[in-house]
Amino acid sequence: LNTFYSSCKNTRKRGVAILISNLLSFELISETVDKEGRFIIVKGRIHNVVITLVNIYVPPESDENFLKAFFDIIMAKSEGVLICGGDWNTILNFSQDTTSNKTQKTNRSKDLNILIREMDMFDVWRDFHLKERDYTHYSSTHKVHSRIDFFLMNVIDR
Repeated sequence: LNTFYSSCKNTRKRGVAILISNLLSFELISETVDKEGRFIIVKGRIHNVVITLVNIYVPPESDENFLKAFFDIIMAKSEGVLICGGDWNTILNFSQDTTSNKTQKTNRSKDLNILIREMDMFDVWRDFHLKERDYTHYSSTHKVHSRIDFFLMNVIDR
């Protein structure tokens, strides 16, 4: 059995979840859930190490203030090792993370890159695959591959 944390446990609407194996001795400290089901923050201890786990879904139509407000919540709620993953619907690096010919970053991409730097975080997959190209999404309409799903961690844990 596993422990299941969800942003929409008692409803049939969309949401995000975090699953933690019961093989880990996880002790819950706090759980923060977005009322619209877009993110969940679970803080706890594993072998006396404080860890904050975050799962996020950034809707494509979300406004420009959503990411800033989300990172403000992360700053207030996180502690220790921070692992933040999910569907960001955002390309971080247009030269490596998409097959699109567009080279101009979107405002959301610029904002997210700034927030990542301000929070001293890094893109885990990119850190281990500096030159590699791999994708998590394909748009059949635009015939473009993109990497819009990724994990971020805080720098102190590299």
